[in-house]
Order: sequence, then C-alpha cells, then structure tokens
Amino acid sequence: MPAPIELDSLPGREAAFIEPMECFAVAKVPDDTDWLYEIKLDGYRAIAVNSHGNVILYSRRRKNFNRQYPFIAEALKELPENTVVDGEVVALDDAGRPNFNLLQHSRSQASRICYFIFDLLAYKNRDLTHLSLNGSETKARSHVRPYGRVFAPHRRSNRYSRRGVF
Repeated sequence: MPAPIELDSLPGREAAFIEPMECFAVAKVPDDTDWLYEIKLDGYRAIAVNSHGNVILYSRRRKNFNRQYPFIAEALKELPENTVVDGEVVALDDAGRPNFNLLQHSRSQASRICYFIFDLLAYKNRDLTHLSLNGSETKARSHVRPYGRVFAPHRRSNRYSRRGVF
C-alpha cells in the first residue's frame, strides 16, 4: 500500500466547477492490469462543489442541478468545505438497479434518486486531479461518507478490474 499523501503537499485549487473527463469509444477494450472498469450507471454526470459552504450540483455542461435534485443538493452540504466531487445522479428501481426512465420522471420519483460519487477532485482547496485514480479514491474513502441519498464511492460490486470484482 502506498504511503499516505500529505494534504499540505498538494497544489492549491479553488473549489469550483472542474470539467469532467469524458469517455471515448475504443475498438478493443485494453487488456492491461493497470485499467479499471466501471459499470455504466445510466444517469446524469454531475460535479458537486462545496465552496465556503455554498453547494452547487452541476451538470457536465455547467447547468445548475440544485432545483432539479434538491434532496441531493441538501445532502451534499455535508461535504467538507472547499471540496469538489465527480459523480452521477441515478434513479434506482425496486431491485436497486439504475433506471434512466425513472430519472427522467425525477419529480415523482424523488425517493429513488441517488448521487454516486466516483472521484474526489479537490479537497479543502487542494488539487487531487493529478493523483492516480486509486490515490484520490483512497482520499475519498477516508474523508467523504455516505449521507442519505449520497453514496461515496461507487458500490464495490460495481467496480471491476482485470482480475474481476473487488
């Protein structure tokens, strides 16, 4: 296990919207143990920013999602101040599976809406984007806990490696 990273050693970064990384199509899935694979959750990508106690949940195109998902925005107030997380707004069906149709009817399905955090981009005005995915996830697990409709990080059963589920 790598040595813990000292927060003060990381570069500073104001807690603000950070452009999310985009997926891209490939002809062949990489056959390398360095790659991690995640199941698509079938929701809306969202960046949550807690800047000095003011929380905004943004779409990947910078649209403010707070009015559309007020319960999630409220739950995200529990994030540490000056923190930015990357995740996905998802509606879960009765079996706990993502269901995009339910998400599109979010007003009537509010109790089914969740936000899955899968990356911690900034923490206490420190930039984590240059860390390896595993490094920032370790930081996420140690600082961001489940709150109501917010889950952090992805459920372990949804994460795959070349060696299978872990």
